[in-house]
Amino acid sequence: MELEQQVDKILTVVIDNQSKLDTMASKSDLTAVEDRVSTQLDQQSVILKRLDEERHFTVECVRTIEADVERIKTHLQIA
Repeated sequence: MELEQQVDKILTVVIDNQSKLDTMASKSDLTAVEDRVSTQLDQQSVILKRLDEERHFTVECVRTIEADVERIKTHLQIA
């Protein structure tokens, strides 16, 4: 009887482990997720780089406009 109980316990553990294994992601699943995340991060990096370059360009344009305004003020004797 004791042997039968031990076998039942072992089978219960095996069945439980099998059900856990069935719900676990495989290595290929994880690789696919990692690839998607990496691709998404690369795309975001490109967007951020473009935005940063645009911001620098905008700052330079504002500086140029401010300098022009100061020259115009001086010419008009406003400043």
